[in-house]
Amino acid sequence: MSFFSGRKKKMRHETAKPEELLKISRKYSLSKGKGYIIEDPQSTLSFDILVNLLSTEDAGERLRGYVISRQHPSLLREKFGLENTPIIWLATQPGENIIDPTSLGMLAHAVMDFMSKTRNGVVLIDGVEYLITNNDFRKVVRMLEQVNDFVMQYKCYLLVPLDPKAFDSKELAIIERNFELIRI
Repeated sequence: MSFFSGRKKKMRHETAKPEELLKISRKYSLSKGKGYIIEDPQSTLSFDILVNLLSTEDAGERLRGYVISRQHPSLLREKFGLENTPIIWLATQPGENIIDPTSLGMLAHAVMDFMSKTRNGVVLIDGVEYLITNNDFRKVVRMLEQVNDFVMQYKCYLLVPLDPKAFDSKELAIIERNFELIRI
């Protein structure tokens, strides 16, 4: 089954500019080409990891970010200082840089397009619980697995915060199986 069916929407995700380089050290030791499930109910740690990765150098290279979130982009920009990172809002209303939560193919395509063009990216997908309430659990897991395959191929980073209380133990095991796990 392909996730690329459905109508096209205008997405502005030209090559993202890097965030401002800060005179700070890297706080988190993550490996390129891996997806991380972060047990982080409020997504605070996940955004801290994202900002830290984007604000420091990675072997002399600058990383570029891409965020898909249930939280409104203006709130995230203000709270985390993400000035240059494209932020796609998961919402049911039409508009630019918005993906309907039922459009998993469009979501996967947007992330994969960013990774293939950037080749040095950090993707954060926030709102897995929201995606599951709007789709079949298995379809959301397949989409995450498909994106994770691209992460491995293009040596990017994938951050997926979730609240473990929102899942039963079997569902959590299925989601976590092919990802590195970070617990708070």
